[in-house]
Amino acid sequence: MNYSLSDINYYIGVARNQLALDAQCIRANISTSLTVGNQQVLFSSIPASTAAGVGLPVVVRQVFYGSTKLENRSWEWFTYFYTATAVVGPPAIWSQQQTGTSGSFFVYPQPDAPYSVSLDTVFLPIALVNDSTVEAIGYPWTDAIPYFAAYLAFLNSNREQDAQAMWQMYLRFVKRGTALSTPTTLSSNFPGGEGAGLAGSHGNIGMEGQGKG
Repeated sequence: MNYSLSDINYYIGVARNQLALDAQCIRANISTSLTVGNQQVLFSSIPASTAAGVGLPVVVRQVFYGSTKLENRSWEWFTYFYTATAVVGPPAIWSQQQTGTSGSFFVYPQPDAPYSVSLDTVFLPIALVNDSTVEAIGYPWTDAIPYFAAYLAFLNSNREQDAQAMWQMYLRFVKRGTALSTPTTLSSNFPGGEGAGLAGSHGNIGMEGQGKG
């Protein structure tokens, strides 16, 4: 079956976005100012990254106020203890309520000044327009893109068996990206070594049991 160029471009675009979300492989530190009297920070208010090829923010991983790392809490914990309060001051605790491009996070205490915070953020790539567009997804992650695009093409052509074969290849290359790009030597000696341990076993957070690497 022949596929139109517009369809192929669409499949590749979706594949790049899905890979960026699966692998969280586009990360950058962004500074933003809190609004006085407002605990909520909308992703749409986060300044764009100056890194080439980087698009919209989708996940905040860490928040820093100066040299202090803010304590992160689950949204359920945060809403129970920290939203119905009149305490004001510099940020000390944060929680993400919603992910994706329409996401947001909250801080506590309620800001009484436009404090500047630094965000360790996961981004989507910008759309590919032509051969000069910068690709923000680095190698080896890019090896997975054709398989997800092929999965979509076959799925939309009612070729279920071929689609599932491409899906399994996509999962394999995403897992290999984790294993190949994460330090694994004496991983338990590193803070946060669990992630490196998963990489060393060819695992990927959120994708366990969905195919073997």
